[in-house]
Amino acid sequence: MAIVPLVAAKGSAGVTTAALTLAAVWPEGRGAPLVVECDPGGGDVAARFGLGVIPGVVSLAAELERSDYAVSSNIGRTLSACRQAVVDVRCCVDWLEEQGYEHFGVLGTSLGSCYAFLASAHDPRIRVNAFNHASTAFGDVTWAGQSTRHVKQALGDAGLTQERVRALWAAASPCYYYDKIAAAAAGGPGKRVLLVYADYDLTFPREYSLQVVDAFRGIGLNFEPRVLPCGHYTTGESPYKFLDGWYLGWFVYRAFKALRQEKAAGLRAAAVPAHEAEEEAVTR
Repeated sequence: MAIVPLVAAKGSAGVTTAALTLAAVWPEGRGAPLVVECDPGGGDVAARFGLGVIPGVVSLAAELERSDYAVSSNIGRTLSACRQAVVDVRCCVDWLEEQGYEHFGVLGTSLGSCYAFLASAHDPRIRVNAFNHASTAFGDVTWAGQSTRHVKQALGDAGLTQERVRALWAAASPCYYYDKIAAAAAGGPGKRVLLVYADYDLTFPREYSLQVVDAFRGIGLNFEPRVLPCGHYTTGESPYKFLDGWYLGWFVYRAFKALRQEKAAGLRAAAVPAHEAEEEAVTR
């Protein structure tokens, strides 16, 4: 049995990541890796899994395995996670509205763009929408994406096909809400949308992103498409992160500026009849 200790001062960056990475690439045949976090105050991994702090003892000892609740081969849990994420977005808008804010927007990247789209499709208050790496059906992306190969394998082992998975996860798929987001009830005509996708994306395959572009045009959504000359995760590398940041920042700035101007124009229009009524009263 090999023991690999990683020691660092409290708050040092990268230690937890290094430990998990080392366990992930541990050679087969040498035993399953066991990650033990010995932070007396409770460490990052313990916090990730919501474990309580137990000072003075090991806070976590668990065999390394994928535990991503947002996207997994558990159909129901994945749907529940998606629903909760959308509810959380709308609850944030509720709270901001209670604080006196009037204009709302949402920016979502990758899976976050799915959550952002669904939230906007159900909430007319969300007028500014930036979908950074967007796609169509939740099941198609999971099945075809490189980053979710482990999920595809588990689903395939259970006897499911891509078509079946697409149908099971339809409730979490933006493509089934195109008409809803464009409808007047959702504030579709007043929404401003940015759609960003990457030419060499292996996680959100380009073919699906192009289908989103065609669909947005078909439903008459007010949107701007932008293309990145990179992949999914290389968006976070230079120089692509600067290009993506510019697309997102410039769009959000212009969109909220337009909403302020729209409000100001409405206030001026409302003030004109009142002024005319005063003049008419004076004349009489």
